[in-house]
Amino acid sequence: MKLKQQFGLIATLLIIIVIAGISTAFFVYEKKLLIRQMKENEMNIFESFVEMSNEALILHDELLLLNYINLIKKINSNVVYMLFMNNDGYVLSAPHQLADYVPVNGIQKREASLYYTSSGKEIFDMAEPVTVNSERLGVARIGFSQDILKAEVEKSLRKTGKRILIIAVLTLVLGIIGAILLANSMTRPINKVIAGAKSIGEGNLEHKIDIKSRSELGDMAQEFNRMALKLKELDDMKDHFISSVSHELKSPLYHIKGHIDLFLMENKNKISGEAIQQFNVIKNNIKRLSNFISDILDMAMIKSRRMMINRKECDISGITEETLSFYRTSAEEKGIRLEADIPKDLSRAYCDTEKIAQVLHNLLGNAFKFTPKGGVIGIAASEKQDKIEVCVYDTGVGIPESGLSTIFEKFSQVKENLDKVDNVKGTGLGLAIVKGIIEAHDEEIRVESELDKGSRFIFTLAKMDKAAVAGLAGPGVTAGSKVLLIDDDEKTLEMVSGFLSREGYLVRYSVEGTKAVRLAEDFGPDIIIVDLMMPHMDGFEVIKKLKENEKTRNIPVIVLSSSIDGKNRKKCMALGASDCLEKSSFEGIKDMIERHIN
Repeated sequence: MKLKQQFGLIATLLIIIVIAGISTAFFVYEKKLLIRQMKENEMNIFESFVEMSNEALILHDELLLLNYINLIKKINSNVVYMLFMNNDGYVLSAPHQLADYVPVNGIQKREASLYYTSSGKEIFDMAEPVTVNSERLGVARIGFSQDILKAEVEKSLRKTGKRILIIAVLTLVLGIIGAILLANSMTRPINKVIAGAKSIGEGNLEHKIDIKSRSELGDMAQEFNRMALKLKELDDMKDHFISSVSHELKSPLYHIKGHIDLFLMENKNKISGEAIQQFNVIKNNIKRLSNFISDILDMAMIKSRRMMINRKECDISGITEETLSFYRTSAEEKGIRLEADIPKDLSRAYCDTEKIAQVLHNLLGNAFKFTPKGGVIGIAASEKQDKIEVCVYDTGVGIPESGLSTIFEKFSQVKENLDKVDNVKGTGLGLAIVKGIIEAHDEEIRVESELDKGSRFIFTLAKMDKAAVAGLAGPGVTAGSKVLLIDDDEKTLEMVSGFLSREGYLVRYSVEGTKAVRLAEDFGPDIIIVDLMMPHMDGFEVIKKLKENEKTRNIPVIVLSSSIDGKNRKKCMALGASDCLEKSSFEGIKDMIERHIN
């Protein structure tokens, strides 16, 4: 039961208890008050009768007393009898009043008694001597019916009870409404705190809890906001640390791989096949380490919602063939059959080609881990209205139902699967990255699986608009185009400039940002390639200076850095950069230059 319901129920019970207690107390008090008033009324009638008897004796007016008796009896239904008896035993009363009463002489003072008649009626009898000039001349006597008294009290209490019930119901309704409003007013800020804590827990550290109350809830909200601010500062420090560390790790890896590539390109006819194989082992391990660093960076960008998606025309068939070709050797060694079911007339997708290739690599790599020898792994695609649906399937061990809800969480690995296959290694980030990339495309991914029969990972992509497709083609690059390299790392300059020179480009370079801006004016390059992490003037400032300069503002600028994440990419593009490329391969540099020079 929720807190609001608990509070409302408790408040309602308290209101009922209070109303019931007050109503009962009021009812009892009302009953006692009515009885006391009627007793006082009886006493007043009796004392008035004694005085009237005295006055009638003084005036010797028997008719006056008789009329008075008839009047009192007429207006007071509880008076059973009312009489005056003189010393001689003469009784004066209303007719037919003495059937159950036998007068008794000898009354010397006021007397009151309670007795029952032969018919069972309860009578309250009062008698008092009547004196004139200190001489006792008779006795005044009245009998009041207690049954009638009780009936009148009950009648009056029934009316009072109805009024109390109406008031109690109205009070209860108003109390319940008040309890609900109070419960809402108390739980509303609590819900805000819960929603804020959930948002902060999901990584939205900029969320602020808006509670202006001066109560403890307001203090708690302010503490949450202070905590979120501290977490944001720590998160920014973490991002900066990851960016710096990744740059420091990727730069030497990039240099090692670049030198190996250059060495193999220049000496491919001079070295033995065994040496080439050893170099490939080194390159594979470099790639494995680089991929691990990339996974960590990707996960950080997904978590902070800063992953940038560069949508363009995407050929699903081409990406599928390229991805499957990467795994063909492993499939042959493991005895797994690879399949591709991509219609020839499949529409082009509108997506980030590199990111979708990463999705397919991760899903296929995951399928290989859990598909035993003799199994089947494949990629299929089909069109569903305005979407392209891509399915990566396998005939592996499958996923238990208990693991389907957490399969896309980071560091999540299904223990039952690990027990069924050998030598499965991984960080547990692959599927989390896949989900993050697909959601960054504003698309959906789901999984269908059955134990010991296999799994199907299905995601959607938007179709490419036909009008946009028509404008994507462009002419090729002309040989002899001028390229300006700006990087403080001389080894990077040496490798990249050497590669581009062999490809027919005219290359100049600078290791310092300020000089590079002046060199760009004099050299007049067709394209500029700049690193981000440089001393004195970093890449961001270089781009800004180039775009502010009338002579260089129209020259395309490509950022080539190992510190490319969503945040840096967005900042570079905002400053005017044409594109961003992570230091990875020479072919990637060449392709990007050809595209942007045109």
